[in-house]
Amino acid sequence: SAGGALQVAIAGALNAISELSGVFDGPPARASFPYATLDASTERDWSHKSGTGREVLVAITLWDDQPVRLHALADVVETALE
Repeated sequence: SAGGALQVAIAGALNAISELSGVFDGPPARASFPYATLDASTERDWSHKSGTGREVLVAITLWDDQPVRLHALADVVETALE
């Protein structure tokens, strides 16, 4: 699906961020902070009579035990995904 392909691509970009301990589909039972969770499973059909299309909603959640680091980490994530 389009969401699955997009999720794989985003996870690859996020895994390259050294500040993150990992990228997961949901909150893991045991993971060191900071980490990201990723969900791209909400899709809508945007097809029309002259073409096909999909809208995929992506949610990236950053988790950390030191919230002060989240703003800088969010900037790193945004840059990695541009």
